[in-house]
Amino acid sequence: MAAPVAVPNDTALEARNADPVARDVSLISLHVLHMVLLQIYPDQTQEPSGDETQALARLARTCKTFSEPALDTLWSFQGTVFNVFKCMPGDIWTLNWTLRRPILRRDWDRALFYTHRVRYLLCSSHSFPAHTNTSGVFEIVRVALPIAHLFPQLRSLRWLLYPHPEQFLALAPLLFTPTLRRIFLGTFQTMSQLSLLSALAAHCPLLTHIDIDQPLITTVDSSQVISDFVCGLDHIESLEVAYLDQTAHNHIITLPRLKTLTLTTPNLKASTSRVHLPRKIDPRFSALCELTLINTPAESTLAFIASLSNSPLESLTLRNIAPPPMSPFTSLTHISITSKTLPTRAGHLEPPAITIKTLELLFDFTHLTSVELRPPTGIDVTDDDVLLLANAWPHLERLSFRARSRNQPPRATLTSLLYLAEHCPKLLILEMMVDASTVPAIERSVHRARVLQDALVQWTIGRSLIAAPLQVARFLSAIFPELDDINQEAEHSDDEDGNEVDEEAWSMWEDVEMFLPKCRDIREEERFWGRQSYARSRAESLEL
Repeated sequence: MAAPVAVPNDTALEARNADPVARDVSLISLHVLHMVLLQIYPDQTQEPSGDETQALARLARTCKTFSEPALDTLWSFQGTVFNVFKCMPGDIWTLNWTLRRPILRRDWDRALFYTHRVRYLLCSSHSFPAHTNTSGVFEIVRVALPIAHLFPQLRSLRWLLYPHPEQFLALAPLLFTPTLRRIFLGTFQTMSQLSLLSALAAHCPLLTHIDIDQPLITTVDSSQVISDFVCGLDHIESLEVAYLDQTAHNHIITLPRLKTLTLTTPNLKASTSRVHLPRKIDPRFSALCELTLINTPAESTLAFIASLSNSPLESLTLRNIAPPPMSPFTSLTHISITSKTLPTRAGHLEPPAITIKTLELLFDFTHLTSVELRPPTGIDVTDDDVLLLANAWPHLERLSFRARSRNQPPRATLTSLLYLAEHCPKLLILEMMVDASTVPAIERSVHRARVLQDALVQWTIGRSLIAAPLQVARFLSAIFPELDDINQEAEHSDDEDGNEVDEEAWSMWEDVEMFLPKCRDIREEERFWGRQSYARSRAESLEL
């Protein structure tokens, strides 16, 4: 047992509080000690190694200043509850953990000296002595324990009691402390095990991370127990369960802190597995960053995705999704995925941009009219890629791609606009960065006579490259006669360098916008004289 800690009297405390220098030195010392403990035992959510345990034990014996913090760290993780029972007097238990005598109040003194230090607990089937009547031990402890919970400051509990789990039920109420924030529950198969969840929600209302492994639960009744448990929690940040009923779905979509969600749907009837999301609740999944759906019916999957318009989603994982009927592919008309810029770290490589390989996953939605994709890494496409997506989405009215970082110039050129003009006749609004430093010769373009798109009116160019404003204006006016709004808003606001090169480029794009009406008038005049010439030629041929 560690040496007792000296407690200063009231006079000493008042003197220390009155001296700000002494108080600051004390805080600095605690900070330094905390850093030392982290160096010795960096991951206190995992069981310490033998060397880490020895180092912490030596530090605890060094002096009174180190004793308490070192013991807190040494006991922060426990892989079994029996370490606490071993702190009780040796004449209480036999080798097989049966009582030799009644337990007295003072028998708990040494054990309780350590129990409040435990923050992370692992209860697995391998953490209990073999050939032991564990249910009898836990029942005795439950009756004799002088405090409400065995570990009053417990933060995280991993419950992995798979074989014969019924014998461990008496232990559960001792571990369900109000301070519990994270819990992982192994396979729950029986009604007795599921009944624990009602007590868990009542005793641990501040749970933030819940993971319930349910591979054998296939009945609606069992799933309703899980759903009722989830409905009793309002602070969930991470949730992984098999199935939730409609009431639970309506509850979690309003949770303001839910960031990670994993749902696994077993073989349930279609009528019970569909997701019906209330339309009046807004925002839905306002904090959700990661969503994983496993074995979920395709219609439910699409309904879930449709509810994410206000979500800062960064990761979407779909596993074992059955092919849906064709109706969702023909009915979906809008896709909008927007995310904030990912935080950058010194020394880390920039993550890759989204390429055509990812975009091809959306090509089956052939009736899309609006596609807005703004991932934090940006979109990287070539002219050939734009041709593919233009063929896949001929009904587009709005196309918005976030560009890559300013260190990565665009690979698409003005030729990509020819493809959009030819294959997307209804395109009204375009947001896409291109390299316009080279202007293609329109007269040599394939199918030139067919390329005249009079729907596009707005183009957000971002940091598009440019060298010859007048030539670019002539090119644009030839294929987009109604284009009159060129702006840089979406990407210009992200510029941090503000260098003269960007300002010069934007000035040239302003010239393009100024030249467009003049080029349009010239084009219209050319078409007018062309029609006049054609009319005269036709009249002369008729006279002959």
